Amino acid sequence: MNRSATGFVISSIPDGISLVHTSSGRVEHICACIERGNPEPARRVAQTICGGCARLKDFPNTGWLSHRMSGRRELMFPPLPYIVVYQVKQEAVEISRIFHGAQDWP
Repeated sequence: MNRSATGFVISSIPDGISLVHTSSGRVEHICACIERGNPEPARRVAQTICGGCARLKDFPNTGWLSHRMSGRRELMFPPLPYIVVYQVKQEAVEISRIFHGAQDWP
């Protein structure tokens, strides 16, 4: 997938969902690694993660309360191993980080 395709997926995130700069960069990094083997799965991963983040606008409490980061929630995308860490704020849902489930964080 080229950068513009990833950018298109990321740009489909609706108003009311705020991606912290490192979060959008993380989606691009994840997809670039997958793309080396096959571009179509990379596109599907980006769509799944960004689509799940977009749904948080209407269902902000979908994820569970994080026991690792105070004041945050975590959302998974089975069978993908990625976890989105986000915070529900009055004006928007802020996507703080995106991690691989095997990562030791924070």
